[in-house]
Parts: sequence; structure tokens; C-alpha cells
Amino acid sequence: MHVSSAKQVKPGKQSKPAGKGNRLMRLPYLVIICALSWGGVNFWNQTDRLHDREQKVSALEQKLAEVQQINDDTKREIARLNDKEYIEQKLRKDYGYVKPGETLFFHPKAQK
Repeated sequence: MHVSSAKQVKPGKQSKPAGKGNRLMRLPYLVIICALSWGGVNFWNQTDRLHDREQKVSALEQKLAEVQQINDDTKREIARLNDKEYIEQKLRKDYGYVKPGETLFFHPKAQK
């Protein structure tokens, strides 16, 4: 028997061409990296949008509080307008109303 110097290939194992198998193994990693990058960009954009919405909500809540205050003041004014003494006081102050026989005096405001 003569032993040859050539390598013997074990049954079931075949040699792959160099580089082709490595490229196929990289494909799932490349897909995963692309998917994670896309998800990261979308998450970042959603975070910015959420922050903008929170600012808009806080501004609208502040405006709502102001409008509610105006509404309460108006309701209070309407309730007071049912009082005859308040109406008379308002007429005297805002419109210079005087009763017959009364004299109205004006105090000039100091100019600066």
C-alpha cells in the first residue's frame, strides 16, 4: 500500500468556496442592523413629536385656565348686574350719572 500525500476529504464535509459563505452569513446581520437603525430613527422622530405635543397641550391648558377665569368673572358680573345699587354705582362711575339736584365734581388727574 502506498499512502498518497493528498488530503483526504471526510465524507459529508465539502469545502466551500472562499468568501461566498461569509457573505450569506452577513446578510441576516445586515438586515437586523438596518431594521434597528430604522426603528431608532422612527423612535427619535416620535420623541420630538411627543415633546412638541406636550408643549402645545401645556399652552392650551394655560389658555383654558385664562378663559375659565374670564368666564367666572363674567358670570360674577352678570350676577351683580341684578343688584340695583351696583347698577347705580356703575352708572355713576363709568358714565358720570347724577341724580336730579346733585352736582358732579371732577378731580383732574396729575400729569407727569
